[in-house]
Amino acid sequence: MNEFPALKKPVGYKLLLEDFNFLYPEKTQTLFENIPIYKDRILEHAKSISTNLRDPTLKSLLNEYLDQAQEDEESSLVAVFLVLPFLFSPVTIKKKKGKGNWRPSKSEMRDGFILHLRSHAELQESITRRKQKYEQLAFTLQPLIIIIGPTISDIAQYFILVDDTYYLVNSIITAVDCCFKIIHALHAEYPVESKPVWYFIQKGCYKLKTSWDTEYVTVNSLISDLDISI
Repeated sequence: MNEFPALKKPVGYKLLLEDFNFLYPEKTQTLFENIPIYKDRILEHAKSISTNLRDPTLKSLLNEYLDQAQEDEESSLVAVFLVLPFLFSPVTIKKKKGKGNWRPSKSEMRDGFILHLRSHAELQESITRRKQKYEQLAFTLQPLIIIIGPTISDIAQYFILVDDTYYLVNSIITAVDCCFKIIHALHAEYPVESKPVWYFIQKGCYKLKTSWDTEYVTVNSLISDLDISI
């Protein structure tokens, strides 16, 4: 980002999208083509998961997403992406610094994938806390999706944060598509706590395999449960 200052401009992400499209020209529209097909399957699977959740807070949150998915098409897509982290078991992460391991909660998996803030006033403090948490674990902040609005049916802004640069886009599917492509164009990493979610998107939605992939049983299981071909 420092070597190429043009990337820090508001439309700098488009240069990274061009890099991804050069690397994977057959994958440019794949998410936009597949998510509408998979949307109802994901929501139905989330409903079945909800009935078996023992944690009342998680159950209430998941049901809230599912209820708001009925509002309109954009709310439905926001709900689809926000319920994805609830469909995976958290993965234990070996700390790079200090002793012990970190087992993120489902809410932490969600926040590492899409950080939903109620207002813009929460933005800087939330990012500062996230950077401090990663620093304590000896990880670094990877590209992150941020949505801002009081509810998922009233999202005012969609951002992708890369380093200290915020890219503003106009929809949740564009935010996920841009973040995924930016990660691959920069050879960055998926946020450590949400890797299973991103690998589901990579394998299930983009049908993309790379030499750096990690296999997750839960990812393959969900792809099978949703009857998705890879």
